[in-house]
Amino acid sequence: MLREDYLIKLIRRAAGAIARALQLTSTGEQLEQADRELSEAMRLLLKLPRSTAAQLDSRTLATMMDDRRTTRLLARAFFVEGEIHGRRGDPKQARASYRRAMELYLAAEVGDDPEDVATAQAVLTRLGRDSSSAQ
Repeated sequence: MLREDYLIKLIRRAAGAIARALQLTSTGEQLEQADRELSEAMRLLLKLPRSTAAQLDSRTLATMMDDRRTTRLLARAFFVEGEIHGRRGDPKQARASYRRAMELYLAAEVGDDPEDVATAQAVLTRLGRDSSSAQ
C-alpha cells in the first residue's frame, strides 16, 4: 500500500513537471526553464541524472521503470525533450529524443490514455516529417 501511494505521488509530480516543461516549450521563450522541469521529471522517474539516462539504451530504461505507467511517462518526457531540441534548432538531437520516446512507447505499449495516444501520434508525425525532409 505504501509503495503504491509513493508511486502514485511520484507519477503525479513527474507528470506535473513534464506538463510544465511542455507548456514552457510551446511558448518557445522559456526553454531553459522547460529544460530544468524536464530534468526534474526524469530524475524523479529514473532516480538518475538526465545525463546518465542519455547514455542508457531504451530497453534498459524500460526495465528500470516501476511499471508501464512510468515507462509511458518517461516516453512523454523524451517527446518534450525532442520539442526543446527542435525549438533550439537541433533537429538531429530532436530526432534522437523522438526515437527514444517511440522505443519506450513500444516497450510499454501506448495504452489507452488519451495523452499517451496523442503524444505517440505526435512522435510518429515528427519522425515521419523528419524522414521525408531528409530525402
